[in-house]
Amino acid sequence: MLTEKEVVQEIKRAKLRHGPFPRDMIRSYVLLSEEVGEVARAVAETTRLPRLNARRPTHLNDLREELVQCVAVISMWVANLDVERERDEREGRV
Repeated sequence: MLTEKEVVQEIKRAKLRHGPFPRDMIRSYVLLSEEVGEVARAVAETTRLPRLNARRPTHLNDLREELVQCVAVISMWVANLDVERERDEREGRV
């Protein structure tokens, strides 16, 4: 089962590797799309050929890692949107 701790660890790893999450919505969308593409690749590897059954646990682990990365990207994007909304509310834009 996915835990909050796991997502937080992935967010920390991503920030160390790539820097802060972009505030620009287009760049955020591009990052999420890239992660979803990696999920698609992992699904293809997991379901590809019956002869790969011996490697199936590895492929399932890879798929899970990619899904956790998607959750982390979505979490960071939502956090940025919350900050932006709060700023708009303080400045009377809402």
